[in-house]
Amino acid sequence: SGLLLLGLPYGWFFEHWLTHRHPEDESYVPLRSLLARSLYAVAIVVFGIAMVVYAEEVQDQTIDFCKRMYSPSECNAWPMMSAEDCRRAESCVDGSFTAKDDALCAAKLQPNFRCKWEENGMITEWTKLVAPKEYVASSSCVKHDCPLFRYARGVALEFSVLLLILCYVASFALHDVKRLLSRKPKLVENNSLPPLTLTPTHDAAA
Repeated sequence: SGLLLLGLPYGWFFEHWLTHRHPEDESYVPLRSLLARSLYAVAIVVFGIAMVVYAEEVQDQTIDFCKRMYSPSECNAWPMMSAEDCRRAESCVDGSFTAKDDALCAAKLQPNFRCKWEENGMITEWTKLVAPKEYVASSSCVKHDCPLFRYARGVALEFSVLLLILCYVASFALHDVKRLLSRKPKLVENNSLPPLTLTPTHDAAA
């Protein structure tokens, strides 16, 4: 997953920088190397959070009511309701509905698109002549004013996160893992141990 591709190499390199950050070290690692990798990590986290936030902003609606409308007036005026139905719908939106409308408001899903009457240029004049009028009309009332920008924003953020992870792996992670796996273990010198002394045994004294 993305967390392993980013977190594991970055964590290894951060530990390596902590132990090799002094200029007198043989394998000195400058601070700018850590900052370059940290910039990628921060960007991936920020874009990932934005992707989650904006992905929940729009709920896609796949039911196409528009193709069921067969006249320009009905298509362009949708959603058009009676005064009573409009009042009930508004009560669901503003929260002023009564117990009678509990079932109605529980399944509330406000449309996020409108309909527009546009002549379909893909239908030939011969098809318009021989096809049923409902068929021709169903191809003329189409979805309009959909929240395309918000849909595209979520998709763009998702691809941005994937691209940033791919760039980090290609530019830093592979090199860091290869170098860290091939480094020699660092021996710890401990001069606090007492010197080794030999105690003669009874056989040697005899």
